[in-house]
Amino acid sequence: MDDRLCQIYDTYGDDTGPPMPWMLDLEHLLGYTFHKKRILVEAVTHPSMEMDYESMSYQRLEFLGDAVLDVIIVDELWYHGEEKAGRQLSHIEMHNYKSAVVNSDLLAYLCMEMKTSVTASKVQTVGSDEFAVVDDGVRDINLWRFLRTLAPQVQLSLQKSLHKRDMLKTSIIEQLDPELEDSLLLDYSRRPLYPWLTLAGLEADKTLSDMIESIIAAVFIDSRGNTEVVKQLVDRFGIFSILHKLLQKNVDPLHPVCLYLAVTITIPDPVALPKY
Repeated sequence: MDDRLCQIYDTYGDDTGPPMPWMLDLEHLLGYTFHKKRILVEAVTHPSMEMDYESMSYQRLEFLGDAVLDVIIVDELWYHGEEKAGRQLSHIEMHNYKSAVVNSDLLAYLCMEMKTSVTASKVQTVGSDEFAVVDDGVRDINLWRFLRTLAPQVQLSLQKSLHKRDMLKTSIIEQLDPELEDSLLLDYSRRPLYPWLTLAGLEADKTLSDMIESIIAAVFIDSRGNTEVVKQLVDRFGIFSILHKLLQKNVDPLHPVCLYLAVTITIPDPVALPKY
């Protein structure tokens, strides 16, 4: 694996110039400094950037990041799940909890929520023919704003997702971290439910979850497979925090579709075997 990762890493080549300011802001948001900025650029490049001959879109990285995130969450559940839950977890429960924190709706929500504060700058006239770059205060910038796209329909779809996020945010937060009395933590008949339906109500553009996964893959490649570094990024996204709260609060992660199938599908009576 190490040799193959090094081969992938080497295919990106060396950076040819100093990083753009937006790259430094994004690295600050992620808490990771890339050795090769080309990998970072690819991770936030939408397929609509067809005229950008310097970098590919994030699609390959998104494919890899999806698998890497699964491995990271499985590792966390395997080694720390029972400690956080305070009880033994069945393989089905571990599968459901993994699905609860790697699904595209939650990742899209986290992409819309994640932000950092950066120092803005502006060009100011200091003389008749002289200009200077000066600080223009501090402002917040969200992860999704780093997306590189030329598609107006993508921007429109993102705005719709953000509008629905604003309407559903309070409900999502309450359902991801419910306030419970201690007596209810082990009451399986009154378990709080994971907000599958509320998150689905975001109708989030897939680009948002793709960004999370492609950035995870970018850090995985740039760090040459350093899983501890990737875990730090996953934690920074807030995924571990949500997983631990779901386990500690005994939230039921079963998807409504699975519950519906369990209730409605009946097993037919076994056919009597012929007698000889």
